[in-house]
Amino acid sequence: MWREAAFFHAFAEQTKDLVIVSDEEGCLLYVNSGAALALGLAAPECRGRKLLDFVHPEERSAARQAFSAWVARADGSAHCSTMRLVGAAGSVRTVLSTTTAYRSAHAEGLSFVTYARDAGSTRAVERLPSRSEPREPEPSWPEERARAQLAGLLDPLITIDSHGIVRN
Repeated sequence: MWREAAFFHAFAEQTKDLVIVSDEEGCLLYVNSGAALALGLAAPECRGRKLLDFVHPEERSAARQAFSAWVARADGSAHCSTMRLVGAAGSVRTVLSTTTAYRSAHAEGLSFVTYARDAGSTRAVERLPSRSEPREPEPSWPEERARAQLAGLLDPLITIDSHGIVRN
């Protein structure tokens, strides 16, 4: 187990993206340096605070409902969303996030690991609806969302579709 924890911390502290671990109540258990910077607090000051307290007030209620519905489904899927975070000093940034549930053999209850990318850090990315927001059905929506998320990656990436065709 210590190898997995060491690997996680090595990855989390080397990325400038946000890596957050929270409990079932949404209390922050761990934030990496990128998340601490985005939230405008030192990592120890973040612990114990509710993640939803950092979500923009205009989006907080919808974020709470969407997250609760996802947790209730318990289908093993990841929760993807686009939201605005408000740092302690009032700075606002839009992030694309993916959250997964994790049940540790060593702790009670669920933990949630969130990986988020600042949508404005490398280029302006238009705000895309999360899966939980009402939207018109669009067959290309998952592809557009994936393209927007991949556009922010700093490392080269090749995407191959289910037919083995390389896509850009």
